[in-house]
Amino acid sequence: MTRTIRVEISKNGRIEVDFRGFPGETCLDEQENLTRILKSLGLWAVPVTIERKDMQQIRRELGAEEERRKEVRAE
Repeated sequence: MTRTIRVEISKNGRIEVDFRGFPGETCLDEQENLTRILKSLGLWAVPVTIERKDMQQIRRELGAEEERRKEVRAE
């Protein structure tokens, strides 16, 4: 699965980040890297809540990735 970091910033400044395709706890390492990069740019983004995905959410994401692959292979 392709590793993707999706970031949404609301009008009130709330930031939501979704890590997809990161096995195990590697998404937490990437979250720390992202926080460090943002801080170096003068942006202070401190996680308030971290929601872990359950197996059903992960399976849905894997299914979506598989569908994209099928679309790319279609002739």
